[in-house]
Amino acid sequence: MTAMRDDRGQAMVLFALMLMVLFGVGALVVDGGYGFVQLRQAQNAADLASQAATLQLQSNCGGVPGQTDAQLSAVIADVVGANAPRAAANWQGTFLDQGGNPIAGSPALPNTGAQVPSGACGVRVVVSPHWSSILAEVLGVTALSAQARAAAVIGGTPQGPPVGHSAGIVALAPSGEHTIWGGGAGQFIIHGDIMDDSAGNCSSPGCYADTVDDFGSSGTQISGRLESVAPVALDPCFAPAGPTSAVCARHTSGEIIYSGGMVGQLPYEPDPLAYVPVPTAADTACPGRAIQTFTSSPGANFSPGVYNYPVYVTTAATFSDCGGAPGIYIFNDGLQICPGAGETVTGSDIMLYNDAAPPGGGPGPGGSGPCGSEAKGAGPGSGPDGIYIGGQGAVTLSGAAAGLFAHMLLCQDRTVATNIGLDNHSSDGASINLTGAIYDNSESGGTGGVMVSGGGSGGGEISVDGIVVVDRFATAGKANVTITYSASQVPGAGAVLVQ
Repeated sequence: MTAMRDDRGQAMVLFALMLMVLFGVGALVVDGGYGFVQLRQAQNAADLASQAATLQLQSNCGGVPGQTDAQLSAVIADVVGANAPRAAANWQGTFLDQGGNPIAGSPALPNTGAQVPSGACGVRVVVSPHWSSILAEVLGVTALSAQARAAAVIGGTPQGPPVGHSAGIVALAPSGEHTIWGGGAGQFIIHGDIMDDSAGNCSSPGCYADTVDDFGSSGTQISGRLESVAPVALDPCFAPAGPTSAVCARHTSGEIIYSGGMVGQLPYEPDPLAYVPVPTAADTACPGRAIQTFTSSPGANFSPGVYNYPVYVTTAATFSDCGGAPGIYIFNDGLQICPGAGETVTGSDIMLYNDAAPPGGGPGPGGSGPCGSEAKGAGPGSGPDGIYIGGQGAVTLSGAAAGLFAHMLLCQDRTVATNIGLDNHSSDGASINLTGAIYDNSESGGTGGVMVSGGGSGGGEISVDGIVVVDRFATAGKANVTITYSASQVPGAGAVLVQ
């Protein structure tokens, strides 16, 4: 008698095995795909965080102590948190020397109790996101992780300003008189050096180029060094051996004091912010949010995005950032800010960029904006103001804290002939406090590329904590203008990814 096999239950085993295979494939697709997204976000965060932290090290790399470990840790944490939320608490930084090598004995970041080590010129950032599995948990895998790394150092081509160069103002115009002009009745104070690229209109050997001058009853005080392409940049009325006759009568009671000395016949200084990229609409998008485009006023609270209309801010208002990431604004038809008495306009971790000449004159002379007509002085500066800040209230703005546009605040497109004006309309007397770089290199020439400040008859106080890079610079009127070089607020040499 032949025994018969009992196959009952085998189908169930095969089904279970097949189900495990299906779950495995599903876990590979679902968890693998999600993991790829996390790794991509982590790599973006590592790239941006290493560059942002390295940008903070420009003065330290030049031998001038600047940031602390705690400040660098905060910069990295902000960038990682904004770009890879799953890794917000899972990152580590290492200090690098100029060659991209780890500095032996230096503390790892994050660290809140130490100074940045001497010679630190870069940072390596390792970002490690962790997340719970979705389907792989069935297979006994409950937690997953990934790792991304990037390193950046000061340097690259094109370069930023020479590391450690303490220029409060860099005037890029290659020729012309009075490229740095102090006028009116207010005080013009520069804490830092002045670099003037103008050779003046001087053709005879040994003459004065007269590129730095002072008129009216104003006082110009330069605590740093006056550096010039010209043999002697300073007007002869203020130079050590200058004339004291009627030639200087037109200067009335104005004076120039420069405590850091004067050096002439220096090489032409290339644009120290030439490396700063032109922002695009994509740069204005906050993490996790689409590009915002505005064609009419959003009210008193402005958000990062592209503005396709002339923007006039005449009351209290706020320019928002991206909630932990820099807020980038692009204005296609100019920007005027002129709050009334008792009103304030604020914004931090932002960059305001104008990329077109305002139509019909726009903000500035001949324009129809509500901030009034520009007060014209004898100094350099004519044509429209693409970016204008004035009025009677208080304006406090600070530049981007990290990323590609770190420390940039007010910036004009290099191809348009527009100026930047501060408190320069006839009725202005605003209190203006700006932290970050101001940039207006008008490669198109003509009347653009000028920062004109303090022309209002109502006085006012203008304070800029950061480098000012323009073609020409002029003050007028009764406002006091103070420019302060600050190593922590100068964009400096580009941070270049090396790994």
